[in-house]
Amino acid sequence: MRDGKIPFEVFSGGKLFWQHIAENPSAAKTFDLAMAQINNLGGKAVAAKYPFNKFETVIDVAGGVGGFLREIMIRHKKPCGVLFDQQGQIERAEKVRHERDPDSH
Repeated sequence: MRDGKIPFEVFSGGKLFWQHIAENPSAAKTFDLAMAQINNLGGKAVAAKYPFNKFETVIDVAGGVGGFLREIMIRHKKPCGVLFDQQGQIERAEKVRHERDPDSH
């Protein structure tokens, strides 16, 4: 910390966090599970209580595998949902979506 370096980059041999996640499926899975638990703590309540139906489109920026956006879409039929994230996250989101709902498009 005193040298101004980012601790994660020191730990990972100079890689950024997202590089590490992209290159390590086990770390990616752990990260995704942690984010899902955070969503379970508050995301479901927000999705249920906030009036998302007043919007035409809801965009979840840096939404990971889409857990929060999914909760919104389950509860609110009007808005179109857009998940915006890095390519690796989107690919994992697609995989998770197909695991949860094999008939989804």
